[in-house]
Amino acid sequence: MQTTHLAVFALLVPAVAVAQQGAKFDPAPSIKAAGTDITKLLQLATDWTEQKRAEGARAAWKRVIELDRDNAIAREGLRHQFYDGKWWESRTALFDFQRAEDERMAKQGLARLKDTWVPIADAPFLRLGWVRDASLGWLSPLTKVRLDREQDLAAKGWQQQDLEWVPPEQFESWKKGLWKCGEDWVDNEGANTWHADMNRPWYVASEHFVISTTVERDRVEWCKWYADQTYADLVRLFGVAPGSRLSAVDLLGPKRDKPELYVLRNLEQFNKVAASGAETDGFSSLHYAYFADAWYDTSVKPAAYAGIGVGFWDNGNKTLDGFGQYSIRHAAALSFVEAIDPSWKALGDMAMGVQAKSTTAFWAEKKIPRWLRYGAASYVERYFLDKTVGDAGNPRWSREWAFNALKQSGGLRDIQKVFDFKLVLADQPGSTQLIHEAGLLVAFLLDGEDKQVQKAHQAFVQALRGGGNTAAAVADLQKALLASKASIAKFANG
Repeated sequence: MQTTHLAVFALLVPAVAVAQQGAKFDPAPSIKAAGTDITKLLQLATDWTEQKRAEGARAAWKRVIELDRDNAIAREGLRHQFYDGKWWESRTALFDFQRAEDERMAKQGLARLKDTWVPIADAPFLRLGWVRDASLGWLSPLTKVRLDREQDLAAKGWQQQDLEWVPPEQFESWKKGLWKCGEDWVDNEGANTWHADMNRPWYVASEHFVISTTVERDRVEWCKWYADQTYADLVRLFGVAPGSRLSAVDLLGPKRDKPELYVLRNLEQFNKVAASGAETDGFSSLHYAYFADAWYDTSVKPAAYAGIGVGFWDNGNKTLDGFGQYSIRHAAALSFVEAIDPSWKALGDMAMGVQAKSTTAFWAEKKIPRWLRYGAASYVERYFLDKTVGDAGNPRWSREWAFNALKQSGGLRDIQKVFDFKLVLADQPGSTQLIHEAGLLVAFLLDGEDKQVQKAHQAFVQALRGGGNTAAAVADLQKALLASKASIAKFANG
């Protein structure tokens, strides 16, 4: 009696339930029943896709292609890609074809931009969403938005307090010495409180830089001054200034051709910015300034790269207060070098989704090696000659302090390791010393009066100015410095 009951029950179970209980799914009968009716076959593929029967869906799509080779729905279902007038079933084959095509078109001076070809020189900018203005040249989305706004406000008679725009009807408040903070006008104390927030920093332009900072107003001017003091030495070192051909800086008006940097009011804010994802390597823990290599402005599409130097000046801490100017100098240099050595292709590829936001391609594209980038920052931070001290002062005061500090930490070690420049988070003392050693090499390069090093330096500058590959020039410069180790050691003891 029990057996009869179970047999009857089995006859009543739907076929789908049997399949779910473990019976193997076979799409062949349904596909055969559909015959040559493409509509029915596509419906089968749709139904099986919804039922997560991928094998059946693929079989139905393949049958459609047997009947109609160019059926787009079936091709797309099978993840085939249409390119150059044909469907490609293998991604590898398509990649190889496109790579060969890229090489062939590059010889004609063209680069790929989605489904079109554009001049190679234009490709990075177009990938980043830039537009060409007849009189101003290439403009980033951020700059275009800003220029349109500024032109509109200027036409209405607005003027700028720092870089904040003020309407004519509020000029009286400005004349009273007040500061525009949001919609309100406040005194110095109120403005300092307002701008102490990292989301509402002072935004000011110095002669050579644009600075966002949360320090008090009386120190804002010093931030501008310290940053500007680095400029002449950086131009002397690289022979290129921000705003020159292919510079990453395209700002106009009061901010024309000026790299930006961020100066925080204390160590806590400095660390918060780093922890927000602004940098990828964690080097903020090695020194009192770092490069925010992962900073993007998402107010425009595609997101605009905004990598800048970051420093801090904590006058509430007696130990840290004295390092404020050095932090600012170091951060300014990192911003300057990024402005003259942008990674256009890597950034363009990221914007186009060709590659993820990765630092590997970004750094591989650089024409200035990392040791020289950090060496420049270290030089203007501590090895500079102070030309503002007057006849009675000692222009070498900072350099002498730097030489002494380097001696106390063991002096110049292996120059080749400086060139390799492998900062290690687990070795803060060693990595910090590496930064200072790079600064010493730059000091000797600029001020050591070694003819071979000077010759190699000038060759590097010419290569950098030319915009081509600098690898050979960098190798020659490093070779000249390696040959001068004894002279460098003597220079450091002088």
